[in-house]
Amino acid sequence: MTQPYPPQPPGYPYPPQGYPYPMPPQGYPYPPQGYPYPMPPQGYPYPPQGYPYPMPQQTEEKEYPQLTAATVKGTVLGQAQAQISATLITNDGEPIKGQPVTFTVSGRQIGMAVTDATGVAHLDSGSNLLDPLLWVHAVGSGYEAHYQGSKKYMPATAHGKIEPGLG
Repeated sequence: MTQPYPPQPPGYPYPPQGYPYPMPPQGYPYPPQGYPYPMPPQGYPYPPQGYPYPMPQQTEEKEYPQLTAATVKGTVLGQAQAQISATLITNDGEPIKGQPVTFTVSGRQIGMAVTDATGVAHLDSGSNLLDPLLWVHAVGSGYEAHYQGSKKYMPATAHGKIEPGLG
């Protein structure tokens, strides 16, 4: 077996096995075993072990709101229309005002309304249900109210029914 270092005179202090740096002078405090580089000064700002750098920011947990869609009557004589609504409240029952709620029938958006001080978003379907097939789908399967969420609240969806009326 060959030596990793050239032959030295007798009494020459060889570096410890596995230590990649030249021997420091006598009395120098060696780093702990298995620590291959110099120790940082005390108080050096290293992140705690096990955390990526930079440390992740604490995000406030979002609240899950309650969205309910009303069962409404729609007219089928003349121009088909319905007054649809959805209520957005917190888990404590407090209304959430000023938030947009989108209304869809069979995946097709029929309008958008903003919640008022009581947390209710009202939409008069008006000319949005002129398509007879869309009106049939609305009466048969109802409508969906979608809240996209915000920085404070998670998204929510609710299903409402449209019952046919004669006008």
